[in-house]
Amino acid sequence: MKILITGVSGCIGTAVANELLNKEYEVIGIDTQTCNKDLQNEKFKFINGSILDKTFLRDVVADCDAVIHLAAHLGVKRTEVNRLRCLDINVEGTKNILEASHNSGTVKKFIFASSSEVYGEPIENPVSEKSITQGKTIYAISKLAGEELVKAYQQELRAFDTCILRYFNTYGPGQVGQFVITRFLNRVLNNEPPIINGTGDQLRSYCFSRDTAKATVLAMENNECKGMTINIGNSYEPITLFELANKIIKLAGKDDLKPKILGDKYGDRIRDREINYRFSDTSLAEKVLSFKAETSLDSGLKELIEAGLAKDTWDTFEKDYDFIIE
Repeated sequence: MKILITGVSGCIGTAVANELLNKEYEVIGIDTQTCNKDLQNEKFKFINGSILDKTFLRDVVADCDAVIHLAAHLGVKRTEVNRLRCLDINVEGTKNILEASHNSGTVKKFIFASSSEVYGEPIENPVSEKSITQGKTIYAISKLAGEELVKAYQQELRAFDTCILRYFNTYGPGQVGQFVITRFLNRVLNNEPPIINGTGDQLRSYCFSRDTAKATVLAMENNECKGMTINIGNSYEPITLFELANKIIKLAGKDDLKPKILGDKYGDRIRDREINYRFSDTSLAEKVLSFKAETSLDSGLKELIEAGLAKDTWDTFEKDYDFIIE
């Protein structure tokens, strides 16, 4: 099988490509950014291009058996100040790749990467797929619109097999420096205290990118998840930001550092955009995909600490349009 990945240069994109290559799939990866140097394999082909270019997508999708659509424009503040860019990439771009996949005549499976952001501040935790969606940000709304496009194509084209995956707080090698774990790690490795926006009581559960990639490939290979929406994350280690900062300090051997809590200063999220408590119920993924996150938070963090500083930032990627997966 030949698999197309959009947004292949991102943290999750690289992990998904490696998971597919380890299973001997032929992989085509597209992105507007430089290809990750780790993706060196005779079965992998990188093509620089945009999901806003319909002609490009028509050509690149030809003869592919499945599409894993990861490309997105994200970051709460970043999308709020670039609303049109966010909507163009996350909505129009998704429609473009869906249409190209349908018109190819060869694509039989389409995986769409959505986000836990669509749940907003959940009414209850852990969050299941039955929980109401109430996104607080334009990014969340754009992901919901993408989901509806996927559902619409599934409804109209019943032979077209789609699955929506809602990723919860993925982290791993190659993630840009603005995400919370990479921000904490970069400061601690520079012998600076990690800075916590808000109170530090915000609760999350973090899933290592290789686990997210494994779940994604399992969904692509699964015939029972057609038309389904499935949470993907690590349900077993919910942790507050304050606890996370202290864990990173301890694992890095920087015991003299103490987290700096900003209180009412929320950084990238203004206060009414903050999510206080959200972590996933992945029982559906366990039932349908036989997926369970295997990498403990300690193990994943140790791997990132050994890798060193996260060098890339969103500023690195700022072009007319850019595609980075969270």
